[in-house]
Amino acid sequence: MVLQIFVVLLILCQIAQGQITYNYKSGGSDWTGTCSTGQSQSPIDISNIQGTCDNSMTIDVSLYNQNVQTSVVKDQSGLSSAGDFGSLYAKDINGILVGYEANQIQVHIPSEHSIDGSGYDIELQIYFSIKKEFQATLSGQTPAVLNNAVVSIFYTIDSTQSSNFFNVWTPSSIGTNFSFNPATVFNGTIDSTNQYYSYQGSLTQPGCDESVNWYIFPQSQPISQIQYNDIKKYIQGDLTFAGGHGNNRNIQSVNGRTIKLGNVQCEEQFIYFFSFFILYIFINYFIFKLL
Repeated sequence: MVLQIFVVLLILCQIAQGQITYNYKSGGSDWTGTCSTGQSQSPIDISNIQGTCDNSMTIDVSLYNQNVQTSVVKDQSGLSSAGDFGSLYAKDINGILVGYEANQIQVHIPSEHSIDGSGYDIELQIYFSIKKEFQATLSGQTPAVLNNAVVSIFYTIDSTQSSNFFNVWTPSSIGTNFSFNPATVFNGTIDSTNQYYSYQGSLTQPGCDESVNWYIFPQSQPISQIQYNDIKKYIQGDLTFAGGHGNNRNIQSVNGRTIKLGNVQCEEQFIYFFSFFILYIFINYFIFKLL
C-alpha cells in the first residue's frame, strides 16, 4: 500500500514538473505503460444494462461553505485548479466506507465518460485523496481500498441558462489568484440524494494508475454558449494544444467491471414489496370470506 501511494505521488510530481510529457492528439491511444496494458482503465461508457442497482450505496459530498483561494492553470492535461475544496464520504462498490479530501478540479472538453454511448459538452472532475485516518484504518483491507476518488459532473450547452460555477471559474483568469465558495457555486449540482454511478478505474492521464473510485452524476447541468466558448478557445480552439482534439481520453474497455447505481430504489426491491403487498391482500380476502 505504501509503495502504491509513493508511485502515484511520484507520477503526479513528475507530471507537475513536466518530466512526463504527453498530449491528447490521439486521445491517449499512443500512451504507454499501464495506460496501454491496464485492465481497469478510465474513462468508460456507462450503460444502464451494465449498472447494478444497490440500495446500500451512500455518498456525501461536503464542499466548504467559505471562500477558497485558487487559480486556473493550463498545462498538458488542460485546465485545472488546485485547492482544499471539501471532503467526500462514500462507499466503494465493495461496500467499504471511505473518507477523502478534495484537492483538485479538472475541466475536460468534450466529456471523457459517456452514458449509453452519448457524451457531453464538458465534464468537470473533482479529485479527492484518501484521508490519513482512513488510509491507516483500511490498510491491508481485502479487497484493497483505492486511494483516490473522482466526482464527475456533466455540462450541456443551454440557450437559456448559465452555470454558477463557470460564472466564477473562467480560463481568462489563468495564472491569477481568485477566491470562490465551493458550496455556493456547486449548490444543488451534486446533491447527496441525486442518482449516481460508481465503478473502479484509473487516472485519465499518464501513468493511468488504477487507483480511483469514480462517482459519476449523470444529470447534466447547464452551461451557456458564452461560457462554453470561453473554455473551448483554450483547448479545442488552440491547435498547439492537441490539434483541436480536446483534452478527453478515448473511451476504454469495461472488461467486465461492476458498475453500481446509487440513490435509486432498486427494481428488485420494489417487486419484492409489491408481491408481498398483493399476497397480503389475497390472504386477507380469504380470511374475510371465511368469516
